[in-house]
Amino acid sequence: MRTGPGRSPSTAARVLAQLSAAAAELDGLRADVTGPVRLGAFVTAARSVLPPALAALGERHPGLSPTLREGEAENLLPALARGDLDVAVVESWDTLPAPFPASVPNVLLSCDVIDLALPAAHPLARRRTVDLHELGGLRWAAWTAGGTCERQIVQTLREHSVDPEIACNVADYPTRLALVAAGTAAAMIQRPGRDPVPAGVRMLATRPVVRRKIHAAWRTEAAGPAVDACAEALRAAAEHFTEDRLAS
Repeated sequence: MRTGPGRSPSTAARVLAQLSAAAAELDGLRADVTGPVRLGAFVTAARSVLPPALAALGERHPGLSPTLREGEAENLLPALARGDLDVAVVESWDTLPAPFPASVPNVLLSCDVIDLALPAAHPLARRRTVDLHELGGLRWAAWTAGGTCERQIVQTLREHSVDPEIACNVADYPTRLALVAAGTAAAMIQRPGRDPVPAGVRMLATRPVVRRKIHAAWRTEAAGPAVDACAEALRAAAEHFTEDRLAS
């Protein structure tokens, strides 16, 4: 007796057995991904990448118990090396690479572009692209004083003969955009995860392009199913922030 064209009952039984074994193996893998996992992330990633990643982890690995703390690379990477964190999502700039310790492997999650935010009334705001060396004389709304992002913008502009005046240090993008809209400052704002741009602000591309890379890093000693699951969830969540998606 045949169960279909060219297929015997024994063949169908073997296929069902293989599917059952694969399902059991998957259930076993999910069961192995349990316990606490401590994550750290910089502010943009904590806002845009971590929520979908944590949701995916909860759905796929309900036995996993992730926690999240916010910080910058100069805080998160030492915490990772000390064993205070298991996984960290950090940013690394072309002009200011993240200082990954030798004991901390990492993987690239995405690469995004930073644009210039100018008050709409500024003469350069009528342009679509601005050369970085043209940005002298502006007052800037930058990130937290002394942090990676502030140091990056200062270093990038100085490499193009501009010594920026940092007039405001604020950690969140909506406040920086509000300051730009009020005409009090310019700002560098990332494309992915950006808030709606308020009236009175013009976003311009820069020449050369300012790029930021986002990495997931972990301690070698912490490597295992939980860290692998976190890395996969972070990679999937960050996928739509890649340059290919931004260019589409």
